[in-house]
Amino acid sequence: MVNRIFPTTRLRRSRSKSFLRDLVAENKLSSDDLIQPLFIADQKESQIDIPSMPGIYRHNLDSLYAETEELLRLGVKAIAIFPAIHPDKKILKLPMLLIKLILFAMPCKALSKDFQKLFL
Repeated sequence: MVNRIFPTTRLRRSRSKSFLRDLVAENKLSSDDLIQPLFIADQKESQIDIPSMPGIYRHNLDSLYAETEELLRLGVKAIAIFPAIHPDKKILKLPMLLIKLILFAMPCKALSKDFQKLFL
């Protein structure tokens, strides 16, 4: 029998085959780990660019549904919704809670009803 002692011999049996390497891997990043931020606003245009975030758009409800369908097709199962309220539409007498309910809770309820595999 051969005497194999660390540091002259490093035992790598757990990394000899690909399925074993996958089994002992510490970190794996997949589409299950992703959360896509989606920005919504009460607007007529379907998508408006957000200048500070290239490739990210502010959606209306119609384009929010289309974007959600595309994300689910790509395997992203979680989204975070951020409502944007236009300064002209902010009413000081109307509590912010009601505004957020209109622009946030209602789309969330509709999305969770239509896309049951989605995590909001």
